[in-house]
Amino acid sequence: MKDMDFDQKTLTIELKDSWEHKINAAQGKKTGSNFLPAHYAGIFTGLLHTNIWYKVVRYQIEGHDSTIIEYFPSDITVSHYIHQLARKKEADQIIHLEALVEDKTRELKELVKQLSSPIIPILDGIVVVPLIGKYDDERAEELIEKTLKNLPQYKAKYLVLDLTALDVEDDPHSIQFIENIGKASSLIGTQTILVGISPSMSMTISSSGLDFSQFDCFQTLQHSIHYALGQLGRKIL
Repeated sequence: MKDMDFDQKTLTIELKDSWEHKINAAQGKKTGSNFLPAHYAGIFTGLLHTNIWYKVVRYQIEGHDSTIIEYFPSDITVSHYIHQLARKKEADQIIHLEALVEDKTRELKELVKQLSSPIIPILDGIVVVPLIGKYDDERAEELIEKTLKNLPQYKAKYLVLDLTALDVEDDPHSIQFIENIGKASSLIGTQTILVGISPSMSMTISSSGLDFSQFDCFQTLQHSIHYALGQLGRKIL
């Protein structure tokens, strides 16, 4: 212990080969810990009758001959420090959990993107795309891009959109992308057929003001494929 000033209630202590240092060295740590500095802060608080806190100038574990700690009056108490450490650990844990959730959400979105609305070539010139669940703006845009990108690859003359599992929640905006797909597909020479429009969906379409008259509509996928084959001058034997 050195440089003690009873009036200012400050002092400096030097620790060499303390049990805390030996434990840290045995565990292969490269940075010091604060148990002993905080412990002595509590002792000096009692001896000097005022709140004493500390600043570690250097740690022996970092390659110095000893650990040097300065003590001084402060509003910080041991209990306050423990509380702050607990809050920091809690905040670090929350950040870690948020990062995990974000990673899992990203993975799930990627999986949904890969599995949802696959383009299924049924016969030459005919492809089917089943629409499943809800489509927000991002998912609808991905569907349109993916579909238009693959139609020429399959030399598709007819695109059958299966709406049986589509969830529109009586929202006209949630089905506007269907009209957009049809218009965009027609520009590259592919005609769109709709399948599986439910009564509630038909009411939503009717009240939406969207123009679905450009589409041929059928109740079942089988009927739509027979129709497309007939338009191509072919039939299933």
